[in-house]
Parts: sequence; C-alpha cells; structure tokens
Amino acid sequence: MTDQNQYLLELTKVPVQRSGRELIKDVSFRLPYSRYIELQGQNGSGKTSLLRKLASMSNGNATTDKGEMKHSPDLSVFYFGHQSGFRPELKITEQLTLSLSMYGQHIQAVQLKSLLQKIGLSHQIHSRIRHLSQGQIRRLMLGIMLHSGCQLWLIDEPLNALDSNGIDLLKELLTQHFQAGGSAIIATHRSLSEAMPAIDFFSSGKLFIDSSQARFIESTPSHTNSCVHPVRTTHVRISMSAVDTLLWIVKREITLTAARPQDMVWPSVFHWMVISLFPFGIGTETEFLTKAAGGIFWISALLATLIGANRFFEIDFEHGALNDMNNANISMPLLVFGKMLSGWLFMGIPLALISIPLGLLYGLGGQTLLVLFISLLLGSVTLTAFSSMFAALGLMARQAQIIVCLLAFPVFVPLIIFGTAAITGAQTGIGYTSPLLVLANLATLSIIALPVITGKVLILALE
Repeated sequence: MTDQNQYLLELTKVPVQRSGRELIKDVSFRLPYSRYIELQGQNGSGKTSLLRKLASMSNGNATTDKGEMKHSPDLSVFYFGHQSGFRPELKITEQLTLSLSMYGQHIQAVQLKSLLQKIGLSHQIHSRIRHLSQGQIRRLMLGIMLHSGCQLWLIDEPLNALDSNGIDLLKELLTQHFQAGGSAIIATHRSLSEAMPAIDFFSSGKLFIDSSQARFIESTPSHTNSCVHPVRTTHVRISMSAVDTLLWIVKREITLTAARPQDMVWPSVFHWMVISLFPFGIGTETEFLTKAAGGIFWISALLATLIGANRFFEIDFEHGALNDMNNANISMPLLVFGKMLSGWLFMGIPLALISIPLGLLYGLGGQTLLVLFISLLLGSVTLTAFSSMFAALGLMARQAQIIVCLLAFPVFVPLIIFGTAAITGAQTGIGYTSPLLVLANLATLSIIALPVITGKVLILALE
C-alpha cells in the first residue's frame, strides 16, 4: 500500500485504453498530499481518458491488466470534467442541493446562499441551469467541488470559459484545498504557472503525454518546500447507506418530474388518445368493443410506457449526470431500481388509474374494471423494468437502437397475453386469478433481477 505519510496516489507503468485502443502505453507518477500534478498533451493524446480512469478508482471500477495502481485506502475523488452533470430544467439551488447530497454533504439554506455568493452567483439564485452561461456553469461546478469533501480533485481544462475573476476564484479554491491536505491532477493546455503562478508552490511536477508516451518531470525542490506538512483532517467524504442512496435517487426523480411535468403527463395523455380513438377506427358496437378492450388497453399501455422510456437515462447520459453518479459511488443497480420505482409511480399508476373511466367507453362492468386496473398496475411494473433495461441497452448500442427495439418485441408478448387473459377471464367468468398471479410473479422477478442486469449495462455504456 502507498505510504500514507507521503503519497496519496502512485501509478507504476499503468496503460490507458479506450474502446479497446491503447492511448498511453505506460503512466508512472507519485502524487503527494497537498500537491498537484499538471497534465499536458495535445488534443486526443489521452488526458481525459487518464482522468476518467483515475476517477473510477473510488468506485472499484479502475482495473488494469498491467502496471500497478496504489492509493490511500480512504481516497475520495471528485471529477471535474467537460460535462457539468447538471440538468438544465433544475433551479440552481435544486441542483446544488442534489449534487452535494450525492457526495453525502447536506447544506442549509444559509450555507447555500453563502456558497453562491462565494462563487459569484448570488444574483442567479432563482435561475434555472439552462439560463446560465458556460462560465457560470463552471463556477457552479467549482462550488460543488469545493464542498464535496473529496481528497483528490481531477480537473479537466479548468480555465475553459472562465473570466479573470473566475480564474482568481479557481486559484483561491485550489490554494485552500492544498493547504487543507488535498491534492489534484489538472489537465490543461495553458501552463498553470502562467495562469496562476501563486499555486506553483504546491506543484509536484508535470506529466507530459506525447505519441502514446507519458513522461513525468518532478518539480524542483524550490517548488516542493519540505517545511510544509500536509494536514489530512478536513477532507471528510460521507458515504451514504443503501437506504439513503435510494431516498436520494427518488428525491432527485421527484424534483426532475416537478421541473418537467410533461414527462409524467405525456404517457397518460397518449394512452387516453389511443383508447379514445380506437372506437372511431374499428366501430362503436358495444359487444365488439368489450371483447377487444383487453388487447387495446394493454397494447396502448405498452406503447405509452415505451414513449416515456427515454426519461430513464438518455438525458442524464447526455449531460454527464450518469458519469458523475458513477464516480460518486452511487450504486448503479440502486439507481436503476430508484428510476424504475419513480417510473412506476409517475407513469404506471396514472396509466392504471386513467384506464378505469376509459373502460366505461368500452362497456366494461365493475369487476372487469377492477381486474383491468389491477392487471395494469401489476403489469406496469414489468413494463417499466424492461423499458429501463432496453433504454440502457440503447445507450450502449446507440447505432443499433432499432435492433434493440426488435429484441424488446418477444419480451413483451407474454406480458400482453397474460394481461389480456385476466381481463377476458373476468368478462367470461372463466377466472382471472391465475393470469394475475403470473403478472405478480413477473413483476417480482423484474424487481429482483433487472436492476442488477441494467446496472451492469449502464457501467458498460459509461466506459
């Protein structure tokens, strides 16, 4: 294990790959506490890939077949990348609260205002993320990084979009971080000694990447004053329990739904439109509509769920939120389960409820309406679970989403068969208990198995 009294992180001949292609052959350096390493190289040389590899250390995903990677056992990492991980529909205060809670840091209203004032965004306290400039978003990222409680900051091009005041803010935050015993690896095209000469005192060296080769040049002794002894007591990263993590995920989904209510309303509106328009296409004969009701309702519910499936991961993936959650040690299976639960609450239950009055249009009686409601209530759990899995597969195979949709077809057929059978059994009197039990078993199996499978798919999609 790395000597905790001297080094926070040590790499020895570690290769860096991306999509099976080797970007850097061997990376070797040692990062002491209270120091930073400047990472330099041309575009496409592998700087970001190296930072992303290091960011995955704390969640246990950083593996290497060659070389050796050592770090402090209590290492906590914050990755400051090109993507903010922010959702544009959220207010600044909502995003700050959710982001800091993700790192186990709970902030009060007074502290929130103080933080916004420190990073120069107090006048934007009621604004939404989409109204901020790129520089203001970077300032917000700096504020979250400051209060994350993480020891190691991995910063990718921090000077981008920052004005002179923003650069001064960054210099101040880095100085505070180093004085408190924290460390950083900073990738930049512009020399930090020129942009922020005041922090040059904390430099441990520069790592140059050129033509798949990495060369580390340690700073001269004048830059690493041996009289400075790091203090490692102020960086406290609070780990959340599984229950706290699940509550955070559900809270986040509720906040997002409140900010984008159309995500919840549109599937139900689509379901209402399909059910209402079918009689105009196939005729208004009551007996015929009653017989066809089961299939119509279930197919409509399936289509409405698939339409709402893009809310699961697509937007979070595009804005970098999934990557941030993975780096913050948020369990991917728990994330999937939380999104499945929220999807069922905001899509499945409304679909089942709105089907009751719509069933009257098809001449369904009291018992049949109850069975329709229960079947959709149970079936929507499985629909939501499988929709989330196929949404994750769509992220991993973005060029083959049509094939993913075709693979979904045989999965949903048995569900529609048993759902329709329950309604038909209630209409004809032959019994509906067995089909409902099958739907309940499928829902239980989906809750147990699919979050784990989908979580693995998400990790693969993020690599």
